[in-house]
Amino acid sequence: MPVSLYTTLDDPTATQGTLAWGINVAGQIVGWYGGNTPFPHGFLYSGGMYTTLDDPLATLGTFAYGINDMGQIVGNYQDHFGSGVHGSLAVVKTMGVVVIAAFTASTPGVLATITAT
Repeated sequence: MPVSLYTTLDDPTATQGTLAWGINVAGQIVGWYGGNTPFPHGFLYSGGMYTTLDDPLATLGTFAYGINDMGQIVGNYQDHFGSGVHGSLAVVKTMGVVVIAAFTASTPGVLATITAT
């Protein structure tokens, strides 16, 4: 009979719950959590550490839904400009650096580089 291991995921800054949406073969997990604001934050859980993924244009929340085996994270964010929900891709680099690119009707571009602490 196979043995199953369970890990509870509670982002340390979450006050309204943590939801996991995707996992890759390396065991990296992505999802989103509710914090002290009414808007959700995306996260990456890797190597026992959490990295918050907040798109810099997101005023109404960032969501991470999947991660592939290359560490590319797909998700979306919502803004308050009336233009709705936008797709985004975060690429996890070495040394805890995350690059976020947004995909809109125009050419995608790099929006932010985040260094995990």
